[in-house]
Amino acid sequence: MPPLSQDIGSGVSATAEGIPDAESLDWGNIALDAEGEQTTDQTDIGLSPPEPASLDDLEEPPQEDEEVASYSKPATGKRPKPDIRARPPGKERKGFRLLLLLVLLLAAGYYNYPRIRNLLPSKSTVQQGDLAVENVKVSTLKRGDGILLAAVRGKVRNTYSSNKGMIQVEAIFKGIQGKELSRATAYCGNLFSDNELASKDLSSIRSALNNELGQSLSNSSIAPENSIPFLIVMENPPLGSKEVTVKVLKFSDTP
Repeated sequence: MPPLSQDIGSGVSATAEGIPDAESLDWGNIALDAEGEQTTDQTDIGLSPPEPASLDDLEEPPQEDEEVASYSKPATGKRPKPDIRARPPGKERKGFRLLLLLVLLLAAGYYNYPRIRNLLPSKSTVQQGDLAVENVKVSTLKRGDGILLAAVRGKVRNTYSSNKGMIQVEAIFKGIQGKELSRATAYCGNLFSDNELASKDLSSIRSALNNELGQSLSNSSIAPENSIPFLIVMENPPLGSKEVTVKVLKFSDTP
């Protein structure tokens, strides 16, 4: 069969070659199926398209669980070793040092417990006793400079079972119906006679009465059942004073 040609456009032609004519085909290799359609042997012609797979033949690939897949064996067949990270040596040393310090503190507290217990105040221990004010007397005198003084004298007795010292007393001047008019304070153990009160400088008298240890350290420590005298001086006592009461203002425990 001569080659076919067709003119395309102006002078451009395309030739179909290699197509066998009807006489050269082997009709014995072509068979008819049950419906009369022609079927060809795919091995001889190789032009038939592949048959589509049915939906039943399509299967989803198996999916591994994420946790199982993470532990699946690699292609080499060796099981991976777990990632065990060792604790840094610095943390172990720090923990050991803290433990050792705790043990040392507990040991020190155990051996020093009696000493620490003696330093702590005992709540159950209540001192029995008092500082009693006794023999209170009040006298007045007028100085040469015209200042009137009220001298309050008495003594304080220690009824505690331990020594007391640096005792300070206070005199309260009261008027009618016990109304408070004025106050004055002094430390025990500082004494002056009436002549000294009338002649000595008032500033030196005030300074002496504020000596908490008393003259010759007489107010430094008063033993149980012992007494110490006091003197309180009020300059220009208030008019209308009818009563004077004295009380212990403060004191200290002494050896």
